[in-house]
Amino acid sequence: MDATPPPPAGPAAYRAGHFEFRGRRFAIDRRAYVTDPELTHLVDAVVRRAGELARALGRSPRLLDFGIGCGSLAVSVALECPAACVAGLDTDAGALELARVNLAAHGVAVTLHHGDGLASLPAAAAPDLVFGDPPWGDHTSIYSPDRPIGHYLAMPAVAVFPRGGPAGCHEEILRQARARGWRSEFLLNAGTLTPAVIAPVLALADEARIFQPAPHVSLIHARLGPPLAAGGGLGPPSPSPVTDPLPPDLPQRNKQAWDHLYACTRSLIWGREPVGFLAARLHLLAPVGPDDRVLDAATGEGRNLPALRQLGGRLHACDASAEALRKIAPELRAGVELATCDLRALPYADGHFAFILLSDVVETLPDLDAALAEIVRVLAPGGRLLCNIPGLDDGIAGQDMQPLGDNRFLYQERYFFQFLAPAAARALLERHGLRIELEETCRWSEPPHPGFRPTPHEHVSRVFLARRPA
Repeated sequence: MDATPPPPAGPAAYRAGHFEFRGRRFAIDRRAYVTDPELTHLVDAVVRRAGELARALGRSPRLLDFGIGCGSLAVSVALECPAACVAGLDTDAGALELARVNLAAHGVAVTLHHGDGLASLPAAAAPDLVFGDPPWGDHTSIYSPDRPIGHYLAMPAVAVFPRGGPAGCHEEILRQARARGWRSEFLLNAGTLTPAVIAPVLALADEARIFQPAPHVSLIHARLGPPLAAGGGLGPPSPSPVTDPLPPDLPQRNKQAWDHLYACTRSLIWGREPVGFLAARLHLLAPVGPDDRVLDAATGEGRNLPALRQLGGRLHACDASAEALRKIAPELRAGVELATCDLRALPYADGHFAFILLSDVVETLPDLDAALAEIVRVLAPGGRLLCNIPGLDDGIAGQDMQPLGDNRFLYQERYFFQFLAPAAARALLERHGLRIELEETCRWSEPPHPGFRPTPHEHVSRVFLARRPA
């Protein structure tokens, strides 16, 4: 029988009295949170963005470390971006005492503030960039099995789990900054939180996105107010291995995955009912003349064909998967001209269709711009496109998905998905020359999809009716 006592609970750094971060040693004790190694990606992003702001503004950018703790992030940023003027805020006086020790040890000047939230800061100039690792998640949120929940429960509770839900602290930061009228950017760690959990944070900003500099590491980049410098908004995500351009063979591999799904699933994957946003919007598409052509682009198993038949006109449907088209029931095929084709190479003449439906398609296309260019090409001048474009608030966003960066994912390691913020969705349609006539948010429920998604789920999408100018 092994009589060796179990190791003490909590971080080993507390027992050692120090830890290493980015090649530097920091003093630590139970007054402060032990910095997770994954936060090196946050420091990379902050240093990069601070340098960009310094060049754009022509002065030292003002940075605020929200929840400075032991000071490891602030010290790293100050040393690696000497052009920046760094301050730190913490609600815990004991943590600030420890931060002073580490600032002195590394010879770094950082202005420290003690208070609960941004409202406690003096009424001075707003920071250009707020960064930090606010408390996030719950007892199920861990980076790695080598740091189980006991590791985090041994640290100061105020630094571990937030009030108001898994992303409640992030939301409060943006609310307080807006209440103060700040024109600031934010780079905040969100750890292993899913895009669906993070979505309410993004909704509080004027411009925002998530990017994943490494698997299971999500960072929020957000802005309040107009851009800080001439030349636009947040700019491209910080470069990293997962935000490189998509592999050139991904469209083909994605197509093969969908074709295999249709071939191997005997029952209807999507069911017989039309997609949840369609029936209530058919009246917006009338009138369709008897000689007008209507296209259900990427029809799948034809779930929307009965609804589209109500419009009249000459009904066409296409899909890249021959296996999907084979599953369309004979009664649905009647009177429908079917074509197997890639959306990037449609076999139709210019201006062929008066109306095109893209239902639950946009988010699955790796080569989205090429496909949309073809859709617009075959849409007649004055013709209309109805489509839905989900964002990160969609119920499936990030669920069982591997991040590829810039809100792009692989579901079950083989099906491509991307989720666009409303502004990005509008910009997509407009840069292809479409005029948006209707934009609204639609929510609906879907049952399990055999062979694809085993549980009921909720969808949230921006639904657009757009017209090609005559």
